[in-house]
Amino acid sequence: MKHDLTLAQANAIIEAHFDKRERRREYQKANWTQINLRLRIGSETLSQLDHARGDVSRLAYVQSVLESHLTQITNVSDQ
Repeated sequence: MKHDLTLAQANAIIEAHFDKRERRREYQKANWTQINLRLRIGSETLSQLDHARGDVSRLAYVQSVLESHLTQITNVSDQ
């Protein structure tokens, strides 16, 4: 079994690898930007924006459920 690649094939494989790596970096950078933005702005403002545009993200949903649960616990312990 022969595995010799031509120079063009090797260059194409390397180029595809670099392209994939660059796309992955851009995706990660975008995600970290969104996470940092959410931490800076605060969950309440972002939840309001999510509801206004009709897009409740998983983070906003989880935060609202957690807030509701904590409010219920606090109200029960106050009585």
